[in-house]
Amino acid sequence: MREKWRQILLGSDIAVSGQAQHALWEARDAGVSRLVELARAANDNRVFEDQPLIHESVISSGWTRLQSCAESWASPASRYFRSAELFEILSSSIERFDHLVFKNKNYPSGAWYTWEISIPRAFLNTVILLDMALPEAATRSCMAAIRRYSSSAVFQGGSTGRATSSDGANRVDLGLNDLLFSLITEDRRLLADSLELVQSVWTPVEHGAGFHVDGSFIQHQNVPYNGTYGVAALKVIATLMALVRDTSLALDAKTQSRVMSSVEESYIPFIVNGSMIDAVRGRAISRETETGIVDALDTIDAIIRISLLFPSTRTKRWQRLCKGWLEQLRDREHFTDRARKTSSLVRSKASELPDAIVKETLGHRLFPQMDRVVHREKGWALSLAMTSRRTPWFESGNGENFKGHHTSAGMRYLYRDTVPNNFEDGFWPTANLSGLPGTVVDRTPIPVDPQARNGASTPQNDWTGGSQIGPFAAVGHHLLAPHQIPMSARQSWFFPGGMLISMGSDIESRSGAEVVTTVEHRMVQEWRTDSLIVDGHRLPASNDVSSEAENARWAYSNETGGYLFLDGQPRRFRREMRKGNWRSINTEGSDESLQREFLTIEHPHGKSPTDASYAYALAPAASLSQTMALARKQPIKILRNDRIAQGISYGGFTGINFWAPGAAGAVSSEEPCSLCIVKKGGILQLAVSDPTQTAPVVQVHIAGKRQWQIKSTSRPGTAIQQTRNGIRLLIETKNLRGSSVLVELR
Repeated sequence: MREKWRQILLGSDIAVSGQAQHALWEARDAGVSRLVELARAANDNRVFEDQPLIHESVISSGWTRLQSCAESWASPASRYFRSAELFEILSSSIERFDHLVFKNKNYPSGAWYTWEISIPRAFLNTVILLDMALPEAATRSCMAAIRRYSSSAVFQGGSTGRATSSDGANRVDLGLNDLLFSLITEDRRLLADSLELVQSVWTPVEHGAGFHVDGSFIQHQNVPYNGTYGVAALKVIATLMALVRDTSLALDAKTQSRVMSSVEESYIPFIVNGSMIDAVRGRAISRETETGIVDALDTIDAIIRISLLFPSTRTKRWQRLCKGWLEQLRDREHFTDRARKTSSLVRSKASELPDAIVKETLGHRLFPQMDRVVHREKGWALSLAMTSRRTPWFESGNGENFKGHHTSAGMRYLYRDTVPNNFEDGFWPTANLSGLPGTVVDRTPIPVDPQARNGASTPQNDWTGGSQIGPFAAVGHHLLAPHQIPMSARQSWFFPGGMLISMGSDIESRSGAEVVTTVEHRMVQEWRTDSLIVDGHRLPASNDVSSEAENARWAYSNETGGYLFLDGQPRRFRREMRKGNWRSINTEGSDESLQREFLTIEHPHGKSPTDASYAYALAPAASLSQTMALARKQPIKILRNDRIAQGISYGGFTGINFWAPGAAGAVSSEEPCSLCIVKKGGILQLAVSDPTQTAPVVQVHIAGKRQWQIKSTSRPGTAIQQTRNGIRLLIETKNLRGSSVLVELR
């Protein structure tokens, strides 16, 4: 089994064409040559000449470098294969690490993750790659140190004196380290226990870290993390499935089924045009070298591995999806060296896959356990990030993402197939983080503390969630400002097909600062040619240009599509060059100055507003002429937009979010709820949910002369009552955790 793990580390367990393999190892060997020079030049207090051992992240990086060298030593495709010189450098480097770090009583300090997961992983992999031929004394000493840091994968944080039960992706990573330890020590009981522990993480949870039945993946108790921690878990389980396949330790059928389902429900929905959506990447958005492309490539790598292990119609589709994503990334891997290197690894595995590609499935996905939305239509996709009693405003820690306070304040991520990803290539260090697209923000300055940990606290709001019928949906959240700023708002988003309708109401603040709704804040990709047209007037395509319109009706940008302003209120339009650097949002980032062009549309609500509101629509696929036609027709009817409810009708779709009992149009509710209605011929489709996740029953009344009857329902116990002026539906929502109940009436 050690040999099988060595093959997995080297990628030799998957057939790769000779040309792809040669290019891959040529690039790897160039890096190893540089590391050899740095190791030779190091003084007695360092392992590599350019890395003083002053921080745990540097120590971890050093071990990762040694693993890279060991991979070249172990691979027949490398020019360093079985090199005596490289082996001697590896041996002496490990002895030096043991002397300078593991035998130093001042360690460990800093992040427990580094000492219990990162460093042990690289060391254990290196030992296995080198055929366990390292100096015995140093190996034994390092192994003992690792066991001091983490004596059991059931716990985490013991290295820093704060041991707690491990969970989620951390449990998966710790379990893998236990498994590698068992391979080296030939401890069969530990091997079986570690595999069982890793598999347990795929058992759905109802609260906290892990996989939820709606596809959410949570880490750190309440943070949406499908795109980073979730990816780490998928990578581990994919390699373990390869390791134990066709052995007595192979994953049981139930776990295998859960893993396959998680690919469909927890990973594929969050990759758009080859990039992982930032709404589920937590504080990783602030990492200069870990872009959404890198996390997507790691996910694609794991999906490809699983698909090759278990060929079927389903996994063939995954392979074609992966091919499509890689094709979309072909011209976009230059943003970081890490993306480029990861891409070469993934492409080498994908080179033998079918050439035919498929696109992501269109439609709407609501993840009520982590308050995220993904919506796809032809040519564009969109994600929303919201807060709730379940989900924090943001997460910061370890010097990362300490300015991310508003990233879940209704932030909207728009992706278009014909336009590069707006959130790569320097968006986060240059954007106005108090004016992110879709958000309502009180501009009171928030103190910045790079070392502060945020994420445990959540807003005690009224409700967050939504309802959906296929691709049609209503979504909303009651927004409370972070950092105890006395500002609140109610935001809704409606998906009637072809556009997004955004509404805000009950916007109030007592801070004395200006409150602003950001309709758009987009990094312009082709700033010399793209321009914004407002009511037929063109905003010049040059830096630092701004204008205001008291009663604008529409706007158009070829980067984002068309905007319809539905409320006759003032907007500000601005084009500006913004500057920043990665260190301003992450203490490990570079201080190299970046500048990016931004196009911004704002709706100012003034200082300390009371009962302010907004309403606008975004049609991402609309052309200029289509936008103008929509503005002339004004086909969107606003049913209500206040502290009681927000609702619209458009074509055959009606969407309403009731914040309190009340009425909107022909529909009323006796409880807070979200609902959608779609009329198709003689059938009325209705979706109702309880976004408070506390109500056992929701009662909805639909006025009208027709006496509807229930044709079908997804929830037994749904009842209908005829009234003098319509019908009343009694819908059981207990234990549905925010999911919709579907009812068809005829």
